[in-house]
Amino acid sequence: MIYPPPKEYWDLITNHKGNVWFISDTHFGHKHILKYCNRPFHNIQEHDYFICEMWNKHIQPGDIVFHLGDVAFMRIEFIKKLLKKLNGIKILIRGNHDWSHEKMLWAGFRFSLPRAEYKGYHMVHRPSSISKRDGYKHWLVGHTHENVKVLDLIRAKTRGLNMCVDAWQFRPVSFQEIRQYEGIV
Repeated sequence: MIYPPPKEYWDLITNHKGNVWFISDTHFGHKHILKYCNRPFHNIQEHDYFICEMWNKHIQPGDIVFHLGDVAFMRIEFIKKLLKKLNGIKILIRGNHDWSHEKMLWAGFRFSLPRAEYKGYHMVHRPSSISKRDGYKHWLVGHTHENVKVLDLIRAKTRGLNMCVDAWQFRPVSFQEIRQYEGIV
């Protein structure tokens, strides 16, 4: 586990000139997620295909993508094949269903972190891991699978933006979109 992020992380996000995107809880290959979260797809193949199409429609190869955890329910070899097909420089904020740090790096993530920060926005997978002591103003979270964009983060006595695909029509969210919520979260 690496935290705080290494110097290479800060160099990347500081010097990056492309777009930055956020997504969470894609659950590729997890057929039961359709039922658990009432996702509107006939089968997991349709689900995975749609999310991959939305990903590549929005994200260009040089863009940065923060994935806030729970990438896939499949063998790591299949995750590696899947990530090669997805555009962007991928940074993982590990979720409770992700493989180890080392395996996720091997699969194709540039960084695999328990939490991270980007331009004043702090990211974790589980909202319950946030406390008031963290002291940050803006939070981006995953894990909830709720179909709402703004969440009350009770322990931190603040609000956060839900990055789960369930809240964003199964597509990545641009940093420009996130900035529109600054007065709310």
